[in-house]
Amino acid sequence: METFRVLSTGDELKEHKMVLQCQTCRTIVGDSNELVCVYTVGTDDHRSSDGDDEEVQYISIACASNVRLESQEMPSSTTKAMQKKKTKKTNKKRRMSTDNDDDSLAEQQSIIIVCDTCSNHIGRMHRGDNDDDASSIVKDTFSFRLDAVDRYFFGSGDLRVIPPPPPPADNASAGDRQQDSIEEEEEEEDTKNNTEVDRMKQDLDDVKKTVAKMQEELSLHQKKLAQYDALFSESAD
Repeated sequence: METFRVLSTGDELKEHKMVLQCQTCRTIVGDSNELVCVYTVGTDDHRSSDGDDEEVQYISIACASNVRLESQEMPSSTTKAMQKKKTKKTNKKRRMSTDNDDDSLAEQQSIIIVCDTCSNHIGRMHRGDNDDDASSIVKDTFSFRLDAVDRYFFGSGDLRVIPPPPPPADNASAGDRQQDSIEEEEEEEDTKNNTEVDRMKQDLDDVKKTVAKMQEELSLHQKKLAQYDALFSESAD
């Protein structure tokens, strides 16, 4: 006997956008756009090593892609042959409708969901007719075993391309330009200072020439005064 237990509803998980893939061949089999619920099923037929009932977790969605339905009572080889004739492949998303199902599938309480690419058993469809049963929430929906499908959550990528840093040559060029600018400013300042020094030297030379000329004229005046003094002395005698 199965024990059905809902873990989370579609409304609770609506913000967790995901894509479901077959774990064997990576084929996309559905997404969370019409997520119904996540639930567990415990059966007496599946027991763990310590004797407790083993629970199998499922994720149920209203639409599926790239899967087909098979009866649990038919051998897989026979089922595959019948599916080629009686069951259309769900290459596009579709809803399950009991009016269009094969009679042999419609009578089953639980139908196997098989990946259309690798034929791996990845889930089931519950066809119970008891509306009061707790599992009625997943009736006629696609329930995938969580250990048979992989889930990719939108925005969960962890790789990102980081732009490379600027080449060292660019940094060196900028440094060189800055150094060149500093050197140019220093050269301009040195040129200005040298010009000022040269001007001051020229002024000093001019002053020296003026002083030399004045000393020469003073010497001439002193000689003339000496001559006048000598004449006055002779006259006095």
